[in-house]
Parts: sequence; C-alpha cells; structure tokens
Amino acid sequence: MTAIVTLILFAKPLNDPEFRLTVEVGMPDCIDGLHEKWRCPWSLRPLYPHRLADARGVDAVHSLSMAVSTLQD
Repeated sequence: MTAIVTLILFAKPLNDPEFRLTVEVGMPDCIDGLHEKWRCPWSLRPLYPHRLADARGVDAVHSLSMAVSTLQD
C-alpha cells in the first residue's frame, strides 16, 4: 500500500508501557472497469499487523471516507 496519509500516535494503556501507533490510509483505486466499485486500503499498526479488508465505496471519495470512518470508530 502506498500511503497518502500517515498519522503517528502514542498510546498508553492503563498498566502497560507507551507504544507507537501508526495509522495509514492508502490511495483509492477502481476495482471494476465501469468505475462503479472502489476500494481504499487502511492500516492500524501494531494493533492489526496483517492486512485488513479494504474500505469499499461507489467512487474514490466514498471509499476514502469509509476508510477514515472505520478508523474513527
């Protein structure tokens, strides 16, 4: 994934040491030839070290907003 947004945070669990949290959102891309289905990759490491399901939408902006929305929850 080529990240278009990277955010570095530091998380401090109640009884554990502080750790670095990296949030990334990738470039949306079309997954059909009709430009009706789009995906946008995102990651939240180290909480989810493996690749997660891409956010999906009907256009690039929709898929990007779905990725950001998922990360906000």
